[in-house]
Amino acid sequence: MAIVEPAATPRGGAAGTLLALTNISKRFQTERQDTLALDDVSLEVRAREIVCIVGPSGCGKSTLLNIAAGIDPHFAGTATFEGQPITGMARERAVVFQEPALFPWLNVRANVEFGLKLRGVPKADRTPIVDQQLALVNLSKFDRAYIHELSGGMKQRVQLARALAVEPHMLMMDEPFAALDAQTRDDLQLELQSVAGRIGATVLFVTHNVREAVILGDRVVVMSRGPGRVRRVIDIPLSRPRTPDDHDVADFAAMVRAELQESSSEAEPRYAI
Repeated sequence: MAIVEPAATPRGGAAGTLLALTNISKRFQTERQDTLALDDVSLEVRAREIVCIVGPSGCGKSTLLNIAAGIDPHFAGTATFEGQPITGMARERAVVFQEPALFPWLNVRANVEFGLKLRGVPKADRTPIVDQQLALVNLSKFDRAYIHELSGGMKQRVQLARALAVEPHMLMMDEPFAALDAQTRDDLQLELQSVAGRIGATVLFVTHNVREAVILGDRVVVMSRGPGRVRRVIDIPLSRPRTPDDHDVADFAAMVRAELQESSSEAEPRYAI
């Protein structure tokens, strides 16, 4: 397995920790059921780092991301961002969901500038920002198109451009490519690597797909079956860009898959790599 040594200034190495989740536990309680979704989970994400979380269905991956994003404020433990407690959603943390949360009555340009408009950014200042983000995700020629005219991959590009337009300090992505066909998924994995590299983005990325986690991640967090715990964190010191056909990607994917299979019973479904 050929491993490329990281650069002298690796992602997040000098800039420090942006996100710190410490001893996070989360229960979902109803009249009939009390479910422990997360149990004593600790995780740090450093600046300019892509961290991917993988694990079985129901292990609390999305729950952990929702806590980090400030969507779910009810949990035990400590969650901080840039040294401050996370008490709710904030513009510094942009969330990209599996299903594009776009406005069908607005065209691509209007969707991308929506967050800027909410912040009160003047129209004259919004225009060059939107132009830049559309160019970044290769959608400049489609700025006047409406959402129903776009493919699934293009919709996700719009969602990514809208998130980047407000200049977040971290992107939090919850299985954003899961519903796409294999070729589009491969294309967007390359696109995200390229965008993150060009702007120095920090990304927390949840996925069920082991190979996707290895392609994108500087580190892969492997979670155990529910209640979710961190089983192992695996460094992925490979050069970029990475593709599904890379032998080194396959080797690391096999390592991650072995961790997942070890924590699973034989009756459970196998994991895609």
